[in-house]
Amino acid sequence: MMKKIFSILLLAAVVLISGCTNRFYLDQEFYKTNGEFVSITSDDFENLVYQNYVLFVYNNYCAFSIPCDEIFKQYMEQNNINFLSMSYEEFKNTKLHQTVDFAPSVIIVRNWRIIDYLDSEKDEYLDMYQDVEKFGEWFENYVYVDYQVE
Repeated sequence: MMKKIFSILLLAAVVLISGCTNRFYLDQEFYKTNGEFVSITSDDFENLVYQNYVLFVYNNYCAFSIPCDEIFKQYMEQNNINFLSMSYEEFKNTKLHQTVDFAPSVIIVRNWRIIDYLDSEKDEYLDMYQDVEKFGEWFENYVYVDYQVE
């Protein structure tokens, strides 16, 4: 009986430890880079099925005091990680546009599903558009920055 209880407790501990994080790795090609935006079109986007990536959607103007692409670029350079980028006009031709209505935005995608995104219309995200550390805290809640083989 004691063995059975110990086995159940051990199994529960393993499940809890392994299931405590929802973070994931992006596809390998986005790591150990120069920290750049990789421009894609809506046609390119269709080939990203079941990939893990970050998409920066931009428009031709930014109303923030510090242009948000500079914040994201700085973060990418610090962490040697690339983000995909697409203009808002192109983005409107993708299925993600059904969920994300505004630009600029950073969208974290895992296996064709939006995990989270920065909504420029919501006050709760404004700091993340203007502060590299705040952006990093948000981003690293979802994505491992240091690539390791899973």
